[in-house]
Amino acid sequence: MNLVVSCFVRALARWLDRLTYDYAPDLQRAATLPSTMSTWERRLARMVHKGLYALLIIAPATGIVFASAWGVTLNFFGLFSTPGLIETNQSLARTLHKVHYVRTHILMIVAGLHAMVALWRHFIRRNDILTRTLPKRHH
Repeated sequence: MNLVVSCFVRALARWLDRLTYDYAPDLQRAATLPSTMSTWERRLARMVHKGLYALLIIAPATGIVFASAWGVTLNFFGLFSTPGLIETNQSLARTLHKVHYVRTHILMIVAGLHAMVALWRHFIRRNDILTRTLPKRHH
């Protein structure tokens, strides 16, 4: 269960960080898309990023609710535990498990495709979009 909670906390922190620089132009750190990308590529890139962030929140959240419905106590990094968010309900737990399973696999597929496209853009198309997403090095 620690893994699910860890993934959820990390995804939530990243999502909140992303909101910060999406809506505060003076804090923007995101790499702008290269001008060589077509309109459809730009739209697809934005949709995939939004989808990834949605899945990064939804997949662990459904896992946490599923565990709660199954009757599992949520443990937050060994610091503290919480009682279930909802009453134990085996029927609901089975349904939530299926939802969690499918969403998690969709997340893995989309993330894998996203990584492959990033590598393709870096090594085949030879643009700098991948390197611009890395932290700045200070010499």
